[in-house]
Amino acid sequence: MRARARSAAISRTAPRADTLLTPLNDSFIDLDLLARIDPDTLRVVRPSIYAEAVWKQRQVRALQGGRPVDWIVMRNRLSSLAARNKRDMAAVIETLAKRIGFRIAAGLSERVIYKELFLNGLTLLDLKRGGGGPTLTLSHVAARQEVRDLVAALNLPPPAVHRPEDARATAASTPALPPEG
Repeated sequence: MRARARSAAISRTAPRADTLLTPLNDSFIDLDLLARIDPDTLRVVRPSIYAEAVWKQRQVRALQGGRPVDWIVMRNRLSSLAARNKRDMAAVIETLAKRIGFRIAAGLSERVIYKELFLNGLTLLDLKRGGGGPTLTLSHVAARQEVRDLVAALNLPPPAVHRPEDARATAASTPALPPEG
């Protein structure tokens, strides 16, 4: 059911997107989102519904003469341990990237700071030295560098310069949120 819902969402949004970022927990359970893997040989049996949906949207976009969608898969919640599962996941994702055509971005480690900041609507990029909030530790600095590396790997174009009249037009076309209650 989750794969069908994601496939439907991709069908609606992928034709407009220039970049598709797929976070993937470092687990063969989550890897099932991208492909069916033979458990004995770790070979890719076939792409999943999600991967096929991305492929179809890429074909549609190519037929329309649009720029190809830059599909990036990032491993998320990586453990600091050098476990066999981590090594196997890396090998399978590398093979899969070549087969179905996505780039691999360095993922984010499993860190408590991400969860703590989320509750306050913050990211590590919001934290400043001496600017209030939690005291920055070496772990926070390393985590912030992970986020910066991920953003750099996306190769996004620079933000467009917004004119004041653009902001008024956007505000006028944006529906108001319903009152809390």
